[in-house]
Parts: sequence; C-alpha cells; structure tokens
Amino acid sequence: MNIILNNPFRILGLPITASQKDIARRVSDMLIYTTMERSRKFNTDYLSFFSAPERTPDSVESAARQIERAQNRVFFSLFWFWKNNEADGRAMIRLEKGDIAGGLSVLERFAIGRPISPQTFSSVKNISILYLHQAFTDRCIRTGKLYKGLYFSGKLVRSPHMDKYCKLVGGIKAPVNRKHLVRAFVDEVFMCSERHISVSGGLTSRSMLKYFQTFEEDIQRYVMGKIINSPIRKIESEIETSRQKRLQDPGAALITGKLLFKNTLNEMALLRSILSGTHIIYQIISDKLANEVLQCAIDAFNLSVKKNDASGADVKSLILVKCASSLAAGQRTKTRVYDSFNAVKKWMEKNKRQIKKSNEKLSVNQ
Repeated sequence: MNIILNNPFRILGLPITASQKDIARRVSDMLIYTTMERSRKFNTDYLSFFSAPERTPDSVESAARQIERAQNRVFFSLFWFWKNNEADGRAMIRLEKGDIAGGLSVLERFAIGRPISPQTFSSVKNISILYLHQAFTDRCIRTGKLYKGLYFSGKLVRSPHMDKYCKLVGGIKAPVNRKHLVRAFVDEVFMCSERHISVSGGLTSRSMLKYFQTFEEDIQRYVMGKIINSPIRKIESEIETSRQKRLQDPGAALITGKLLFKNTLNEMALLRSILSGTHIIYQIISDKLANEVLQCAIDAFNLSVKKNDASGADVKSLILVKCASSLAAGQRTKTRVYDSFNAVKKWMEKNKRQIKKSNEKLSVNQ
C-alpha cells in the first residue's frame, strides 16, 4: 500500500506519538541534509522489505503538511507502526532484518487470544499493518492477508481504547472525529482494492463486505454503500441511455429494451447477491429497470399495431414484457407488467381470429 510505503511518519523517521515540536525539529534537520544532497536513514525505513523512501525537500515538507492537523495525524498513524511495549520492540528488531514472519509471530504470540488492552493495543495495530502490507504487493492482492488485516483493524478501531489513542497521537486540545477517521480508513482500503474487485472469483464485492465484519455497524453500512454505488450508477446510466434512444427512435425500441436488459444482468446479479431480493434499495432499482424495459416493449408493440405490422413484433414485445416481469419487485410494477402482458396476449388472439376469418372469406371467394 502506497500509504504505508510513503507514510509521512516513515518519510520523517518519527514515531506516531511525535509532538508538533518534534516534527518541526525533524523537518528542519532533514531539510539541511536534503539541500546538501545527503540522505538520512532510519531503522524504521525497513529497507529489507520496503523500497527506499524518497526524501527530497519537497517530500519532507509535504510529509510535514500531511500530519499538521490532528485528524490527519491520527489517520496516517493507522498505517504506520508503533513501538509501545516489549513485544513491539522485539518484533521491530526482526522487521529491521527483513523477517516479517518472525515479527508477526512475536506480535501474535503476545496479543492474539487476549482482549485488546492498553498493553496489547499497539501490537494488534502492528499486526494489522503488516497483513495489509502483505495483501497489496507484487501488483496482485492476497485476499487472506487482506481479510486478516481488516479483521484486526476493525477490532482496533471499535475498541474502548481508541479514544485514548486518538488523544495520544492527535493531542488533547484537538478532538478527532472517529466516524470520519474510520470512513477515511475504509476509503483508502477501497482505493487500493477497487481494481482487484470482480463479480466472481478472487476479490468479490460480497467478500469485501465480509472483510469489514469486525467494524461497527454504521461502518459496515458505509462499506455496503460504497460497494453498491458503482453497479447502481451503471444501471441508472443504462436506463437513461435506453430512455433517450427509445424517444429518439421508437422503431428501435425492441432492440433498445433487449440491450438494456442484457447490459444490466451482471449488475443486478451483484446487487441481489449483496442486498437480497427483499431489500428496499434492490427493489427500487429493480422496478426502475423493469419499468423501462416494459416501456420499450409497449412502445414497440403500439408502433407495430399502428403500422399494422405483420413482422411478429407482437411476439417479440411479449418476450420483452416477460423480461420486465423477471425484474419487477414492487406490487405496482408487477401489476403494470401483468396488465401489459394480458393486453398484448388479448390483441394477439383477436388478431389471429381476424386473420382466420379473412382467410376463410378468401377461401370462399375463390
């Protein structure tokens, strides 16, 4: 994760508990080095498994600005290590040597299986960071590592000791908004994950929802919103495109309706897998889609009747009505689909009788 590799605390070589004075002194010191084209190195660079940080006058000043405000300082601290007990110290010695597995083992033996307390808080935090780092490497994603990283992150941010941590890092005089803090954390994880998310296989949208199960309920709802926003936007865009095409070219309403139904199949399947068919959000978007598909069928049918078209548009319209029926969720939409289906069927039966009578008359005349 870029936010770990280029974390401002790593760039400045400072602990996350550094005061504003500590930060100012370090920036002044590093600017002297960088302007002389000399680089500073710190034990916390962890060059055995991290790439070397960029330390230029611009990057140093940028790092300082990033953690100038208390809210931002606490946010970036969530993605950097904290040495706060003996186990942390022993683990970081391992990390300096590039032994991530050894460092994790030390931390897990100390913290896992015990309630999160002021003594274990930093170790759980360090565990989550190491797993998140391992999840996003080599241009691919390791879902097992991501799950563990988020599992421990969720435990951490909802623990009763989180407020004390925020005050320790951000300062007592500058209150930190925990809700905004955790949402920013979620946003960062999604930014790193989004290109790996697919409908099936690997990292799915549904599994992402599962990975945040240790977070508070309002955060889980926020995660759900982020997951479903993209398919909903795609469906609504397709509906609007269909509406415009249908109005501009009524003769192509059948093709337009078929394309709309086909182009939204994956998004609807994704929403149903996440929300279930009874969820109000799913039903609203499903009814919107059903109504537009149905309108395409109605427009195509009305045009064929008006033109006395014998090309089978009535049968094709009926098929499209059935597509709309498979989407209809609310009773009002179901009733509209049902009425339209019956109207088309009734017209088709009447038309058949008229054709039959015409043929009989033609036969008698002959």
